[in-house]
Amino acid sequence: MITALLLATLSAAPGRPPAGAPEVAHAAEEAALLRAAYPDQDPKTGFLGHSEGILVERSSACGEGGACYLAVAASDASPGAEAGHAWTTFFAFKRSDKGWVEVGHAAGPVINLAGRWQIGVSVRFEQDGPFITVTAATSSAEEGDSTSTYLWSWDGRRFLQVLTATTGRQGGIESEASFVACADRPENHPSWELRSREREGRGRWTETRSRVLWNGQAWVERPADKACAERASPATAAAAAVVTAASTMKVKSSSASKSAAPPKGAPNSTAPANAIDGDRTTAWVAGGKKGGVGEWLQIDFTSPIELGLLQLLATCPGADWKASPRIKKLKLRFEDGPAQDETLADVQSTQSILVKRKAPARWVRIELVELYKGSKLQDACLTEVTPQAR
Repeated sequence: MITALLLATLSAAPGRPPAGAPEVAHAAEEAALLRAAYPDQDPKTGFLGHSEGILVERSSACGEGGACYLAVAASDASPGAEAGHAWTTFFAFKRSDKGWVEVGHAAGPVINLAGRWQIGVSVRFEQDGPFITVTAATSSAEEGDSTSTYLWSWDGRRFLQVLTATTGRQGGIESEASFVACADRPENHPSWELRSREREGRGRWTETRSRVLWNGQAWVERPADKACAERASPATAAAAAVVTAASTMKVKSSSASKSAAPPKGAPNSTAPANAIDGDRTTAWVAGGKKGGVGEWLQIDFTSPIELGLLQLLATCPGADWKASPRIKKLKLRFEDGPAQDETLADVQSTQSILVKRKAPARWVRIELVELYKGSKLQDACLTEVTPQAR
């Protein structure tokens, strides 16, 4: 699939993030934003209304100034369906005496789904304001593997398309693409670099690089006249680490220290393999007397890989997701080197962890350290774990 570069031509100035460190919206605030955007949504089925389909993914972030941003992805394809579509929509809100008031929205990319598919959305604050990343990965015998990552920005008045990077194969043409935020800032404006390469069959790769920057009125493309010094931040890494179906295929197996006892007639319903099957209706259910604290899930790779990102859906499946404990703090362990401590937000959506380890890893172990308390049930879950190569 040939790499496409989408540029916004709207006239506006880039927004700036609120002073201080922004924080991910609490689950209650995120739910309020979702209700404000879709007042007729059905919380039991996940149907958003207005022909938008079933909610697949959502992400939000709020700054200290009271501005919040919400990205949602909805689909007409049920889990296990061979084909369908996904729609993405972005919203900007501000707090008022009447609750959350929408101040802007935009329709994001419409995505064709085929075979096994996965959609991810992420709202993050950068130096130059909030950015939204949408990632779509599909894998089928007919269409092959394909991953597209879309980057959007908020300029204070509207959402703008920045660029798109696509990796995959179309016919005999194979292409790879990724993008990074650059540390250098021409005329103090943000800048990104798109890195792409393609080849026909097993021929030589042809590599290209281009620079995308804000000129004060629009995102524009120009040749990459000098190397981009990458800006080191989790948001940059999240946008740059393109999820490819090939990277998920590097997973060989999963195992766990302990799984909860499965119900009668469903012997594999709590097994660790459920966390890597691409099905959001199944999960590894942790065992143990503490709801899973101290237990771990291990992902083994077919060969050592340099991990860039680890995506986790760390809640149990179902509408009543707060009935079970949710993972609050975890520890990433590898075959050698230091462990990595992380804290997750209490939300029913995929969360991304920037892997700090630079050396290739043969496996990664996710150890549960602390949980958000469940209202009814005891055992925590990991519904999906998706490793992404650097």
